[in-house]
Amino acid sequence: MMRGFLSLAVVTACIGLAWISAASADPFAKVSDEEFKAVLERRFLLRTYPRDPAFIPRSANVSPLAAVGEPEIVVAARSRAIYGVDTRMDWFGIRDDGIRRLARASVSLVDASLLGPEDPVKLTVTTLQKKKFVCASERFASQPALGFCSGTLIAPDAVLTAGHCVRELAAELSPFGLPQVRFVFGYRMESDRPDGAAPIPVANVFRGREFAGVYTAAKEDWAIVKLDREVPPSVAEPVTNWSPAAPRLNQSIFMIGFPDGLPVKYAGGATVRDAAPEGYFVANLNSLHGNSGSGVYDASSLQLVGLLSRGEPDYVPDASGTCATANVCPKICGPEGCRLHCSGEHVTRIGAVKRP
Repeated sequence: MMRGFLSLAVVTACIGLAWISAASADPFAKVSDEEFKAVLERRFLLRTYPRDPAFIPRSANVSPLAAVGEPEIVVAARSRAIYGVDTRMDWFGIRDDGIRRLARASVSLVDASLLGPEDPVKLTVTTLQKKKFVCASERFASQPALGFCSGTLIAPDAVLTAGHCVRELAAELSPFGLPQVRFVFGYRMESDRPDGAAPIPVANVFRGREFAGVYTAAKEDWAIVKLDREVPPSVAEPVTNWSPAAPRLNQSIFMIGFPDGLPVKYAGGATVRDAAPEGYFVANLNSLHGNSGSGVYDASSLQLVGLLSRGEPDYVPDASGTCATANVCPKICGPEGCRLHCSGEHVTRIGAVKRP
C-alpha cells in the first residue's frame, strides 16, 4: 500500500481508550519504562503468538500493571519515550527559522472541487475524526483534513511530489489527474484553537500544467510538476539545498508534510533504519496517508535527502469497534528473534530524482 494511503509508525494506541478513575490509586506512579515495555510486549505477543507461550516474557506476569487494561496502559505510555513518541508538530510550535522556511515550501495537493473561488478560499472540508473515523482522543482529531498528498517547492514554478500522487503516472493509485489537483501553500495551524487554521489566500493556490517523473512500486517514486505560474518569495522559497551524499545508517532525519490532509506538520526525531536498498531507504518516520511526497531532510544540515513514498498501515479499530486508533510499532522478541513489528517507511532517495 502506498504512503499516500499509508502509515503512522509512532507510539499511539492499537486498541480503544479508557480513562482511569481519579478516585482510584495511580498504578503507573512507580512503574519503570522497562515494566511498561514488558507488559506491552507480552500483550502484543499474546495476540501474535497465541499458541506459543514459551516466547512470552514471564516477568510481565508479576508487574503491577498486570491487572490494568491495555487501553489505559497505552494512554500512559504515550507520555514516555518507550517505542518512540509522536513527534509531529504544528506550524505554530516550530521555533527554528530554517525548519520554518522548509515548512513554508511544503505544499498540500488538494482536490480542486474542495476549494471555493472566494478570497480567502472557502474550504469544503471535514475534521480528521469525521474523515477517518478516528477516536476523539487521537492527536489532531478536530483539525481539518483537506489534501491527499504532499509536495515541496524545488524551483519557483516546480513542485516535487510522489509519482503515485499523479494519476497520469499511477492510474491505479491516485484518484486525481493533474487537471483536478490544486497545489496549496500556507495551509497551517496558527494556534491550537479549533479555528486556528490560517486563512488561505487565492494567491496561494496553484495549478499544475505539466509533469515529469517515474513510479515503480518497489523502487523510485517521484514526480516534478510545473506550476501555472511562479510562487512569489513572500509565499515560499524553493528548497534547492539537496544532499549529494547517499543516506547513512542511523542518520538523523525529519519530515515535513500533510499527514491525512491535516495542516502542515514537522515530524522530527527519526533515523535511517536501512540505507542499502537501491533507489530508496527505510526510516522510522511518523507518517500517515497524505504524507506521500513529503520532503525528508537531514537533521543537521537541513539538506533534502528524499521524499516519502510508502510504509505501514495507518489505523486499527479500537476495542469497541466504533472508532480507529493509530498503529503501534513496538520492538518485540518472538520465535524469529527480536525485531520491530513495523518494517518502516520507504523514502525515495533524492539522488534518484532528475533535478530540473
